[in-house]
Amino acid sequence: MKRKLISMLFVMAALVFTGCGNKGENQSEVISTELAQAQETSADEENTGDDIIIEETQISQEDSQPEIIVEGNNGTISIGTIGSPYNELLTQAKIILAKEGWDVQITTYSDYEQMNQELLEGKLDGHLFAHQTYLDSYNDVNGTSFISIAPVCFEKYGIYSVLNEDLTKITANVTVGIPQDNARKARALLFLEDLGYITLKEGVGLTAVLEDVAENSKNIQFVEYTMDTAEAVLAEADYCVMGADQAILAGLEPEKDVLKEETAQMNSAQSMAALLVTTQENAESEKLSLLIEALRSETVQKYVEDTYKGALGLYE
Repeated sequence: MKRKLISMLFVMAALVFTGCGNKGENQSEVISTELAQAQETSADEENTGDDIIIEETQISQEDSQPEIIVEGNNGTISIGTIGSPYNELLTQAKIILAKEGWDVQITTYSDYEQMNQELLEGKLDGHLFAHQTYLDSYNDVNGTSFISIAPVCFEKYGIYSVLNEDLTKITANVTVGIPQDNARKARALLFLEDLGYITLKEGVGLTAVLEDVAENSKNIQFVEYTMDTAEAVLAEADYCVMGADQAILAGLEPEKDVLKEETAQMNSAQSMAALLVTTQENAESEKLSLLIEALRSETVQKYVEDTYKGALGLYE
């Protein structure tokens, strides 16, 4: 179970930036150079290849999905995505909506450009994988008008420690480990700002680096770690900011060991939320509204709690 969870989170962490993957190399034209480099670094450092379900083929149907009987004929909802954990969430929604007569067709892509093109052509009703920075950049470069109609999920970042049982020791000169990777570092800094420990320069967002820390009243001493050095830094630093996937690799259990975790309302979480995206014409679509309702149901919430053990957050 742990191995499956880690692999799912690898996909989410490495691919949610959507610039990496087998056929995503051409996406560097779509997003800024800095973000593209960060995405490639994340993919190189974190993607072990174990159990990742994105196929080598250009498009693949989810053959492993359980047989789901559609109880009626209200229509089809066609959704594209890139793999775990989105396929699993969409499958749970598919089960719910099948009982209401809706057939949710889930297609997994390894070519993001083709997925966007098929959404533009109306072959898809929507897709689930992109975050807002990617979406804005893609629209700007390609002259499209894709929109987010709902945030769906995010990998939770948290503060961990093997030296302290709570956060009361975050005082002057405390040492805090943060990721060296640019994208993850920015996410960690945004999280610390959300918690009130630092203040960043206005508007830096996912490009934030240590030089963008405008106020550090506790004089936090930052120690950067890579995937290979995370455990060593965790053992020595007072605290570490980590994504749930990295925490698992370091031998921690996010549900039990996190001292403070992201919530859906935080800027850091919203910056990397996986969005349900569609065209302007489909923005008020009834079937997409039903899909959002299913994805935010108590059934899916319980599935996430039971399956991801505190590592994945859902929007309600």
